[in-house]
Amino acid sequence: MTSLERLLIAFRRGQPDRVPIIVRGVNPYTQQMNWRGPADPSYGPLLEYVRQHCEIEHIWNAGRGFFLNAAELPLSVRQEQQDGWRITYSYLETPKGPLTAVSREGLANYSHGTLKHWICDAEDVERFLSLPFVLAEPDLADYCATRTLLGKRGYVLPNIDDPIGQVHALIGSELLGIWTIEAPGLVERLLDVMSERCTAYVGRLIQGGISPVLGLQGQESAVPPLLAPRYFPRYVTRYNIPLIRMAHAQGCLVSIHCHGRLQAVLEQFVEMGTDVLHPIEAPPMGDITLAEAKRRVGHSICLQGNIQIGDVMLCSRDEVVRLTRVALEQGMPRGGFVLTLTATPFERVLAPRTLDNLLAMVETALIEGRYR
Repeated sequence: MTSLERLLIAFRRGQPDRVPIIVRGVNPYTQQMNWRGPADPSYGPLLEYVRQHCEIEHIWNAGRGFFLNAAELPLSVRQEQQDGWRITYSYLETPKGPLTAVSREGLANYSHGTLKHWICDAEDVERFLSLPFVLAEPDLADYCATRTLLGKRGYVLPNIDDPIGQVHALIGSELLGIWTIEAPGLVERLLDVMSERCTAYVGRLIQGGISPVLGLQGQESAVPPLLAPRYFPRYVTRYNIPLIRMAHAQGCLVSIHCHGRLQAVLEQFVEMGTDVLHPIEAPPMGDITLAEAKRRVGHSICLQGNIQIGDVMLCSRDEVVRLTRVALEQGMPRGGFVLTLTATPFERVLAPRTLDNLLAMVETALIEGRYR
């Protein structure tokens, strides 16, 4: 059984010969760490081990342009280094005035964050919406080249933010929480605009031959504790349903990446048509065990997870082996399970403990993850 066959059987909630094993973000065929760029030489032993023993998931950033906008925009950027950070200042002139954003990235690790979002008030909404718009075109040639490179060793996962993910990137968690209560009209206005763009862009991806899986992310922007569960159907489910139906109509599966507390919204992922859900975080990071998620939605969704990257970085080898066994015990029954990390390793230089624990995770799954 090839790695691709093993993955697709699991994605369709079946039982392959063994549980597929992915070290999230590690692709020996491209030497890349997802969106984090080239892997440091310290990742060499891990890359080779993954090449020999694991299924490959190459997360491909499908979104292009400025929030899917390919119009020529007067955008200027400057950078400076300060206290271990690379700080990026972005400035965009619109027909109704300037928009600015500030972000930072760690020089010694992959830590990153936004210090100022593009939209901070109602006037910024008008500025953003005043920009000329031309739908961006996905780089399908790069996608096809990467898929050819992987062959049957794995799959390319084209990943794009859904409408709430796009809005969250524009306004941030704090303002999203405030506007949900004080200015829901502004939130829904932005959601409607970004839904129109996402629908058109996903259509381009699907028509361009994206297969067999499309990745959607951003739903975590609207799960507890960021927003109350009652907002999830309104801000997430209803906007994801048409995207997923479009993919399904062309025979494409949909994988959703959603951190956070899913206890109160788990069945919403079934309602929207999700095929694969990652990472199903157990307490204390999340609020639902893999076993409970399996019981509630395992008949409809392949579960992908749920070894915490923080545990791999900090715990002993014996503890990582124990956690892997728990994940296999809870996720394997009746198939539809892929063992992987909750996140890509984010050390620029891979620590020996992290390497040893990742090898322990894979070794344990290779031995104990076989279906009989």
